[in-house]
Amino acid sequence: MTFIEALRLKYASGVNADDGGSHGESGQSGEFTAEIQSSSEEFLYISGKEVEEVGFEKINRQLAQLHELRIIILDQMRMWNPDVRGLPLERSPPTLSATSEDLSETCPKIVDLDLSRNLFEEWREPMALCTQLKNLRSLRADLSGDMLPTTINSLTLEDNHFKTLGDLLTLTKLPNLRSLNLKKNAIAAVTRSDSDVTMPTMTNADFAFSASLTSLDISYNDITRWSFIDDLHVIFPGLTSLRVSHNPLYQNLKAADDKLLSAEDGYMLTIARLSRLKTLNFSPVTPKERLNAETYYLSQIATELSLNPKDQEARIIAGHRRYAELCDEYGEPTIRRSDAKSDNPNSLAVRLIRLTFRLNDSARRAAGDDRPPEITLEVPRSFSVYSVLGLVGKRTGLVPMTLRLIWETGEWDPVASKYGDDDAEYWNSSDEDTDEAEGWSDGRTVLREEELVAGTRMVGTWIEASEAVVRVELK
Repeated sequence: MTFIEALRLKYASGVNADDGGSHGESGQSGEFTAEIQSSSEEFLYISGKEVEEVGFEKINRQLAQLHELRIIILDQMRMWNPDVRGLPLERSPPTLSATSEDLSETCPKIVDLDLSRNLFEEWREPMALCTQLKNLRSLRADLSGDMLPTTINSLTLEDNHFKTLGDLLTLTKLPNLRSLNLKKNAIAAVTRSDSDVTMPTMTNADFAFSASLTSLDISYNDITRWSFIDDLHVIFPGLTSLRVSHNPLYQNLKAADDKLLSAEDGYMLTIARLSRLKTLNFSPVTPKERLNAETYYLSQIATELSLNPKDQEARIIAGHRRYAELCDEYGEPTIRRSDAKSDNPNSLAVRLIRLTFRLNDSARRAAGDDRPPEITLEVPRSFSVYSVLGLVGKRTGLVPMTLRLIWETGEWDPVASKYGDDDAEYWNSSDEDTDEAEGWSDGRTVLREEELVAGTRMVGTWIEASEAVVRVELK
């Protein structure tokens, strides 16, 4: 059936026009007059009691005023457009909109339209209808999209067969589009590498959506590469809200050292890669979450650089577009590259940790001037902290259980409270939300340290790197 037939079937099937023209309006006054068709009386019983339906006649009359409807849902109505289907592709857009159904008179006030799950075979069929609706703001349809009214600010194209963002090139011409739903497609790349049609590259300014588009849903697609995520801020310069869950990228995610990462770790990396993101998967990105995400991302880059030779550094950094920006913000990370002999996971070098012990002033005085202030030892990762204390005590001449081992990680953490030490007793957990909103960090940083507590725990479970600096203090 056609659009008008479907519209009347759903919204005016129980109403007869009173000689008011083909669209149910009075030819002289323009006022709609209708009366409900009388039908055989049917009674409704609930628990043996007769129930009378009241008020539906008035609702039917209101819905039957097609020229007043603003929200229309015509999904699964078996619609098609006979005036457009089969026309040669070279027909111009003005010709396509000249259908036999004049929607501008029948329902000129439509703002929200749902045409999904119908019998359209060509994108021109629903588009020829939409071009007549000058007030249309939101459209849901199973189509590839073109010739949309420029007034649209919300567009849902979920459950289609788009494979790249380049398939949506025509949507970049919508200046007022604010929300785009591409859920449940097959999008895996930005452009088709093997397409016969020349697609614009990322440097082409034409391939960028309007800055008015702030919300994007690309969940349930086929995204597998981080480069796709990095490109989002180029293609969607105004993007602040993103839904990207249920993509293969976040399944079986691995770090540079082959450690398995959870989906939550992947979402942290997404926040870090997209600097303007304010909402991810319906959750707001707080200042604390962004700080944690960006420092974690920077540490992951440092790990990748450490595991690769120096001549691969430029290539790796090129794959992390925010690296220079994050280094300016948090400082350049320390890169510790392992020797070539440690590449073999079964080699002895992999099982050893090179520990540099530095005695503080009190420990140095207790050890005496004849003892060196710095000791370097290579110990197996399986050694317990007790064993390490014994080695240090033997080298320094100090009683092992009178010593404390402080691991200097070389990483810097922001001061996590705006309160000074004098105000600590007045801290209240309810202040956390306020701190996040106002900026809970004042920009100061402190060196992260961790005590290797005396016990049977293996030192390799504390320190994962191949080298570390440990400060020796007296208890």
